[in-house]
Amino acid sequence: MCSSDLRDLAYEVVTAGIAADRGDLRKQEVSGQLHINEACDGAKVEQMLSAKQGNKALQVSWKHDSDGRTHAWTVVGVERSNAASLVNMSWTGKPIGGRKDLKESQVVPPLDEFVVLSARAVQLEEQYVLVNFSDPIAASQDLSGLIRIEGFSGKLRYVTDGNFVRVYPSERIVGSQKLAVDAGVRNVSGQNLKEAF
Repeated sequence: MCSSDLRDLAYEVVTAGIAADRGDLRKQEVSGQLHINEACDGAKVEQMLSAKQGNKALQVSWKHDSDGRTHAWTVVGVERSNAASLVNMSWTGKPIGGRKDLKESQVVPPLDEFVVLSARAVQLEEQYVLVNFSDPIAASQDLSGLIRIEGFSGKLRYVTDGNFVRVYPSERIVGSQKLAVDAGVRNVSGQNLKEAF
């Protein structure tokens, strides 16, 4: 258990998405962060997550912040083949004295399918939208107009990091907005998106 008192131990899992090895798109990994409401021992935290792809158990690597409350995790050994598959992740709070269990799945698309896997708003000091693609994005590509926030007239800045694109608006956006991704976005192999998002 973690440093214990009478309050309930709570945790939140934030999955960033799937990333590919630039040299071999068949090698993938799923990553994210675990946030706990009080400091917990890293060895206990590492017992919370198990992951499988089909019947194959996958390894999980961890990086623990010194505060004991934030823990980055990466499921490694994910294989991308000619058929779609799932990485199933099971979380249990028992090792840290928590009561909540979670199940989550990450889609692994077929090798020949270049698609948007997810997009989510990240509300930090500098607000952005994190877009996760199935393949690394062509680094030299100008994304202006290809990825946009509908109804937003300000400027957007794009930061590409492998399979991820962070879209930073020039001013804070409040309320619900729709993200549009044009089929003209290309992966590192020059393939266009299968369909607009």
